[in-house]
Amino acid sequence: MSPATWRLPRPSPSRIPLSPGSSWSSGEPVWSRGGRATLPAAPPPPAHAARLSLLLALARVADLQAEVVSLREHRDRCEPAMLSLLRETLRLRACVQLQDSELKKLQQDPRRVARAPEKEALEFPSPQNQTQMQALDRRLVEVREALTQVRRKQALQDSERKDTEQEASLRLAELAGRLEQEEQSREAACSGLQKSQEEASQRADLEAAKTQAQVTKLGEEMSLRFLKREAKLCGFLQKSFLALEKRMKVSESARLKAEGGLREELDSRWRGLQELAEERVRALQGQHEVRSRGAGAGGGRQEARRLLEQCRGPDGAVVQLTKFVRQNQVSLSRILLAEQKARDVQGHLEESRAAELATCLREDLKAVQLAGELAQREVHGALELQREKSQALEVSLAELETQVKDLSDHFLALSWRLDLQGQTLSLRLSEAKREWEGSEQKSLEGLVRCQKEAEAHLREVRERVDSLPRQVGEGRAPRLPPPPPRCAAPAARLPCLCCR
Repeated sequence: MSPATWRLPRPSPSRIPLSPGSSWSSGEPVWSRGGRATLPAAPPPPAHAARLSLLLALARVADLQAEVVSLREHRDRCEPAMLSLLRETLRLRACVQLQDSELKKLQQDPRRVARAPEKEALEFPSPQNQTQMQALDRRLVEVREALTQVRRKQALQDSERKDTEQEASLRLAELAGRLEQEEQSREAACSGLQKSQEEASQRADLEAAKTQAQVTKLGEEMSLRFLKREAKLCGFLQKSFLALEKRMKVSESARLKAEGGLREELDSRWRGLQELAEERVRALQGQHEVRSRGAGAGGGRQEARRLLEQCRGPDGAVVQLTKFVRQNQVSLSRILLAEQKARDVQGHLEESRAAELATCLREDLKAVQLAGELAQREVHGALELQREKSQALEVSLAELETQVKDLSDHFLALSWRLDLQGQTLSLRLSEAKREWEGSEQKSLEGLVRCQKEAEAHLREVRERVDSLPRQVGEGRAPRLPPPPPRCAAPAARLPCLCCR
């Protein structure tokens, strides 16, 4: 099985508008010379700690992947070790079988050698039997040497078997210890990964709550500041309009006062002129009556002409007075028109300034609203990214947990299998050892018995062979000794030297 390699989605720096050096100097808007407010940029959400936690989680996931790969490599190394142990046990069995076959052959060779001299002694009772007996003695010596060599080989094989058993037990114990350590390390890594995931999720939630609180606080502060500025502007406009109304009222009252003063002056002058004219008319009428009474009709005409000339003088004065009054009215109307135009121009200027201030305020409010909306969108986007990343991390962690559980189950089954194989191997080795020791002991006991019986039989044969010449000289038939009794066969049913 190849190690499962999986990757997590990396955070894209283009979608997260964060900068480590970005900070808020002051939350107030800066007013330019044109009357417009330039707002500072919205504060980015602090996600540096979330990035660090994600990087730590990814590093722990990579460590877990490396640990899984090392566990699989260790399993791959343990399987050949078990195969080598099985091969060693098979080789030991083959060696035991070969030694059994060699023992059987060695037990069969002395029987054949012992049979051949007996037959020759029975068939040919001659002096050559002595040479054959010597050859039989040499053969027995060789058999003893072969038995000593077999015993040495058996001792070497026993020591090798014990060494292999000890090595196999040590390997099994080491493998069990490694599996337990790996299980503990895997459990510790899983618990640490779960704790780190919980801490990362808690940190992300806290940062999201902090950013949301900062955004709401910033929106409230900006709304309060703009409400205060709007209230100030409204108060300033109200004060300016009240001052303008007061000025208009004052100018209107001044104009009305001036017009009333001029009218009163004109009325007073007109009354004075009328009174002067009436007095002159009266005086002239009195003089005319007096003169008419005293003079004749010719003098009446001259007096009438004189009176007409005297009346023309006040008429010219009245005409001049009316011209003066008209000029004063024209100049007063001009002054009033100029003042009205100046007031209109000042009112238009103030209205234009108020309109500009209102438009600037509206533009600033729109800019603030757009900045708040952009900040909220960015915060929502960052939160969605964090949620997606946390979801992807949770999915990957769930997959990793399933993989770790599968691997733990597999390693547990493998450990059980190795324990069972070790137990079966130890049982088989102990059984083979017991069988080998029992068969070896029984074969050695049978060989010793057979050797003793063969030596006794050979002594009897020698004695009979030595007594053959006397019996031949006496003329009696030689009596051969009866064949030796069959020895008790061992449990392994191995034939002895004197059975045939």
